[in-house]
Amino acid sequence: MLSMKKYIVFALTLMLLLGSARADAPSNLPDWASSALKVPNGITTVEESAFEGLATAGIVLPASVTYVQAGAFAGCESIKRICIMGRDTVFGQNALGTKNESKEIWGLQGSTAEAYAKEYGYTFVRISSDIEELLSYADSKIGTRYVSGRWDCILFVRNCYLTVLGIKIPDTTRAMENFGTSSLVASQKLKPVRITDIRQLKPGDVICWCNDEVSYCTHVGMYVGEGTVGSVHHSSGVFIEASRGAGKVRYNYISPTGAGYYTRNFICAWRILP
Repeated sequence: MLSMKKYIVFALTLMLLLGSARADAPSNLPDWASSALKVPNGITTVEESAFEGLATAGIVLPASVTYVQAGAFAGCESIKRICIMGRDTVFGQNALGTKNESKEIWGLQGSTAEAYAKEYGYTFVRISSDIEELLSYADSKIGTRYVSGRWDCILFVRNCYLTVLGIKIPDTTRAMENFGTSSLVASQKLKPVRITDIRQLKPGDVICWCNDEVSYCTHVGMYVGEGTVGSVHHSSGVFIEASRGAGKVRYNYISPTGAGYYTRNFICAWRILP
C-alpha cells in the first residue's frame, strides 16, 4: 500500500501528465491555479517532507487538508505560490518553508493560512470563500422574473448551487425538505446538516418552509444573515428567494426570535457546505 507521501506524489505526477482538471475546481480558485498542481480532495494530512524539492511554481491544498506537518515543503525553492483552501488548517514548524522566503500564500481572510503568512513574512493574498461566491451570484439575480416551473424558488436556489459550486440539489420543494436522504447526497459525497433551530442559521443554508394550510415544504430560500431589506438594515434574518408573490428574486426578512409568517412556518434548513 502506498504511504500518504508516496500517494500524494503519485497523484500529483499523474495530474501533471494528464493536465489539471479545472471542471472540479472550486470557483473561487485564483486564475493561476488552473496550471498549478492540486493535492487530491480528501487528503487530510500533508506529511513531513512530502513535497521536499518539488519543482513546480504553484500548488493548491484543498479544504480537506487540516494538517500540514513540519517541513512538508522543505527545499521547494521553485514554489512561489501556495493556495490554502481550508480555514483552520494546522501548520507545523516551517511547514510551508522557512521565514522570509519570496512566497505568496493565498487563503481565506481570517484563516490560519493568513496568520501563518504573517508569522513567516510571506505575502498573503485573500481569496473569497465558497459562501461569498454563492451569495454574490445569488445577489446578481435580484429582480429576475419569477416563472413557475422554470425559474421559481427551488430552481433559483438550485441554479445558484450548481452554477457556483457544481453541487446538485433537488428540483422540487418536497424533495428539498428530505434532502438528507436524497440520492444526490451519496452520489456527490455530501454531508448536509439538518438545522431545526431557526436561531442557528448560517449564510448559505437552504431554508424550507410550509404554509398555513399544509405541513410539508412549499417554499425555499437561501439564508444571507445580514443585509438590507426595504431600506432597513438587519443584523440577521435576511434571506434571498424567488417569490411568486413579488414576481421576482428578492431579499426578505425572517425574525429568528420573533413571530411572523416565515417564523411560524419554518420547517428546517439544510447546511450543504461545511
